[in-house]
Amino acid sequence: MKLLLLSQLRFLRRAPWSAITALLGVALGVASVIAVHQIGSAVVRSLDAAQPPHLAGLTHLLGREALDAADYFALRAAWRRGEWPQIEALVPVLEGHLQVRERRTRVVGADWLAYPQSATAVGRQGGDAGVTPAGVSAFRLLDGQAVVVDRALAVPEGVTLLLAGQSFTVVGVVDSGLGAAVFVDIATAYRLLDAPYSTLSFVGARWRDPLARWRVMLDALMPGFAAGLPETALPAQRMPAGFSARAIASELPAAAFARSILFNLGALGLLALVVAWFLVYQVALIWVERQRRVFARFHALGVSVAELRLAFVATFAVLGMLATLIGVALGQLLALALIRISVAGLGDAVPAIGLDGWVLAKAVISGFGVCLAGGLMAVGRAGQSRAVPGWLRLTVSGAAVVSLAIGLGVEATGLLGGFGAILALSVLAILTIRPLLERLRTGARGKAGVAPGLFGLLTRMGLREAVWQPGVVAVALAALALAIATGMGVGLMVESLRGDFARMLQSRLAGDLYVAGAPEVIEPAARWLATQPSAPGISLHGQAQVRVGVQAAGSAGLAAVRDLPANLGYGDFDAAEGRRYGFDRSSTAHEALAAHETLAAHETLAAHETLVNERLARQLDLRVGDILTVAAGRLEVVHVFSGFGDVEPRLLVDAAALPALGVLPLYDRMTVHGAAGQDVATLAEALVRQFPGLDVTAREVVRQQAFALFDRTFAITRALTLLALLVAVVGIYNALTALRLNQAPTQRLLRAQGLSRRELGWVVLVRSATVGGLAVLVALPLGFAMAWMLCHVINPRAFGWTVDLQLPLAGWLPPLALGLSAALLAGLLPAPSERGELDEAG
Repeated sequence: MKLLLLSQLRFLRRAPWSAITALLGVALGVASVIAVHQIGSAVVRSLDAAQPPHLAGLTHLLGREALDAADYFALRAAWRRGEWPQIEALVPVLEGHLQVRERRTRVVGADWLAYPQSATAVGRQGGDAGVTPAGVSAFRLLDGQAVVVDRALAVPEGVTLLLAGQSFTVVGVVDSGLGAAVFVDIATAYRLLDAPYSTLSFVGARWRDPLARWRVMLDALMPGFAAGLPETALPAQRMPAGFSARAIASELPAAAFARSILFNLGALGLLALVVAWFLVYQVALIWVERQRRVFARFHALGVSVAELRLAFVATFAVLGMLATLIGVALGQLLALALIRISVAGLGDAVPAIGLDGWVLAKAVISGFGVCLAGGLMAVGRAGQSRAVPGWLRLTVSGAAVVSLAIGLGVEATGLLGGFGAILALSVLAILTIRPLLERLRTGARGKAGVAPGLFGLLTRMGLREAVWQPGVVAVALAALALAIATGMGVGLMVESLRGDFARMLQSRLAGDLYVAGAPEVIEPAARWLATQPSAPGISLHGQAQVRVGVQAAGSAGLAAVRDLPANLGYGDFDAAEGRRYGFDRSSTAHEALAAHETLAAHETLAAHETLVNERLARQLDLRVGDILTVAAGRLEVVHVFSGFGDVEPRLLVDAAALPALGVLPLYDRMTVHGAAGQDVATLAEALVRQFPGLDVTAREVVRQQAFALFDRTFAITRALTLLALLVAVVGIYNALTALRLNQAPTQRLLRAQGLSRRELGWVVLVRSATVGGLAVLVALPLGFAMAWMLCHVINPRAFGWTVDLQLPLAGWLPPLALGLSAALLAGLLPAPSERGELDEAG
């Protein structure tokens, strides 16, 4: 056994380049997985820290029309009797708004003692005392003079805050993600909002989730992956009578948006590891073939087959351990670099990243486990040159087709189904590679294919050598084609997003200056600008958080009570403002025009009309003509505008609609249109001098900042696709080097017959170009199909907006050119230790 191990070490010493390239490929694959995990963990930690305290631990929100305390107590009594065992906790919540320090502030009141996260005992005061999710004793809020505030209010803990003419002590500060908000006991909320004691906004519930363990495991394994699982469906027959329910994710659109991004990054990060698996398996197959004669001699000396296999697999185990250690270090550095790129210019602190048990376990599985499995599979197939059995190929193909159909056709499968469809399509493409090589090999033998006289002898020889050993080339070819196709798909998606983004900016950035500030400063600034001849056009804009329901057009009552939080944007909606969102009254039907003859000449929207973004339309299944309910008012949907970039549901109304909706107009933004020939910079400087509290930005600066943010957003995506392509290039280099070594006797024979180095170089070039061309041939249709799926399936399911697929050269040509160039270079550049490896192989 000692002699056998020494033989393996001698092989590694005489074939160092193969070992180094395999080590590098696996290490890069491990690094990609580690980097994605660390980035995801940092984002998840920030999302958990920014969770609204009144929603922590809840899974659904229950509501009904005219919800009141009697409904809640009846529901709670039935729950106590065991009628709904799937409900684990119930929490009544009341919401409203107040003006706090000239800001529209959300007031949230909850029964913190009934809260599912208040189980930690902090003492006894007539019973078990709990803590709120904000870490504050629930009894601190029961005295009616204490509040927890969001950090956006800039109020430190311990100070006195004036709310509705009453003094309150700030006992806690949280990052809720809601902006300006205060959290109080529900009894205090009734007093502050002057609301009838019988009213409620909704009832929070924690529903027993059968997929809860899987969600926790998936998020631990790959942060954000739980977003790919479907939301827990609540069977209608199990719902309390008259109640409707919605998942908690609808209340946290920003968090759901971020988790969808994490899911996409996680799936992309696994690509580099999958390509590394191909690389390890390919190297193992090559090494088995090269050591066949050595193993045969050992077997003749009495060494058993099991011992030979054990020694071979042990070599890959050592390789895997080294790759794991290198990959962890590279992954940590890569994660830190990508996080710094993503937060550059935003003023955010770079979060600390450490090593936990999950990271180390994933590193060991990704590096050591993959190498061990690759070695075992290669040894198991030693001497078996036959292709995959027909029945197995047919079974896998059938399963892939079914997965593809389900993932694309059933939207309820969500992101998991969408990426499952991409995986199924990739499997189908990979399954065509081995038959394609064998078909070309048959043609090279003269039984089929190209006529012998079509190309010269040396060209035909290069073509033949490229396909003569399908077992050596097929695995590396599959990895390279998959990496190129993914680069194409992601590149086309990003360029399509950029095109939509540019068009959106072109239509939305209609002004010369964009001004933001507190309402008490914006409105005086607008009056001052109105007196300046250099600013003939001024548009005031504001926004408010509201809750919207839906009523089907023509129905007498509410068809479905779906109380969703949404952003309400308002301002003076003239024709130019409508065109910014793709709405032109002149293009509507004659019936619609007749119905709005009372509109003033400058108006675009009537007081009972609204525009909604794609995200809101998808969540409520809205169509033009449907009726939205907002507080006591109702709005007719007249247009659905592109929601590109919108994190939350959004609706737009004319300022005239606000009184009927019960929303106080507070303008915090302003668009200024300068006069022709006016120096915008001079106007901006004058405005800032007059009103120092304003943030004034020119249109071109806004555009530059927007594109800079866009590029930072996709920096991680580009880095991961490039990493996968780099691993695939290492694989194709190994495959072509193996072909070169296996065909070395033929090369020596040709040299002996008088062929020059230049002529032999042409053979090598044709061989490399053939391999690269075959990879491109498989990658082209796969890449375009991936791009379509990413734009029309993944993006709508993840973010709520569609992307028009475009095919600019910048999206698909660079991955193709890089893959083909890498194949050519890999074939032309010999390994430094090629002679040593040749001697070992011979």
